[in-house]
Amino acid sequence: MKTYYFLLLCLMSPGLAYSSGNECLDKIKSILETPSEHYLFKTRPYVIKHFDLECTINNYGDSTYNSDSFVFIHEAAHFEDLQIEDEEHSEVKLGKFNLYTVNDEHIGNLENTEQLPSVKSLIRPYLEKNKPSYLEDGSIFMDHHDGYIAAEDSMAAESLQGMSTETNGYTHGLVIQARVQSLIPAVLTFKDETGREVEIPNPFKGKISQAEGLYYFIFNFNLYLKILKDDHPQSWEKFYTEKNKTFLRKLFLSSIQSLDGIEPCKLRKTDEALSFYIDELQKEDMSILEEIVGSERISRVTCSNSH
Repeated sequence: MKTYYFLLLCLMSPGLAYSSGNECLDKIKSILETPSEHYLFKTRPYVIKHFDLECTINNYGDSTYNSDSFVFIHEAAHFEDLQIEDEEHSEVKLGKFNLYTVNDEHIGNLENTEQLPSVKSLIRPYLEKNKPSYLEDGSIFMDHHDGYIAAEDSMAAESLQGMSTETNGYTHGLVIQARVQSLIPAVLTFKDETGREVEIPNPFKGKISQAEGLYYFIFNFNLYLKILKDDHPQSWEKFYTEKNKTFLRKLFLSSIQSLDGIEPCKLRKTDEALSFYIDELQKEDMSILEEIVGSERISRVTCSNSH
């Protein structure tokens, strides 16, 4: 499955006008239900061209349901968070950051982040020292890490705003991906070279990649906050304000709300990546996020109360 990473340094294509007759846009629109989804669709239609989303039908089924619909909403959320008005004006100014949740609410920006260590400066050394197996080629962790915190051109490696918009993008995308699962057939039928029909299990059925990405960012967000508090107490004191706690509470409450829709504690039985992140989070100190959103909600993410 192709993984879409949000890379701000990629080239922007010329602005285009889209009519209601655009077939792919119409197919995506037919899937949308919530106010936040319709808002992002209305304000960010150019995302479909920018990420070459075509809603094609091939041997793997309809890409509208396999990827394009939730990629569209995921990426549109980034453009909204970063207040990029159109595809021709892509300059990012963190002072304009205004995160837009799945609950149709702009929750503003984090404050006092200018003095914080970069995400990569805290996360990378910690992983190299304490979690070297995470960084091995082919590991589940590297599936996302290689394109985000390990990458040199990723906003998520630099700032908490980058981490926040990625957490938010996966939160938005997860809602759509969970919804379209019922539209993905369990079995794919091919014709081999002799013309005989062959059936195989559909790799897109039951594979919730947006949840895997969300778990990656929950893990790393929690890790960054813990290292910041333990090793940089002065920076932590300036950062951990009531305004920032409110921002983080609304961000993670919306993420947990989206995860509740897929029942990750059940899905982990068949999803190796989810099982990995849940197992690892159970080993981590989650006290900061528990303080922010409540221990019961965090237990729903870590499955610590499930049997």
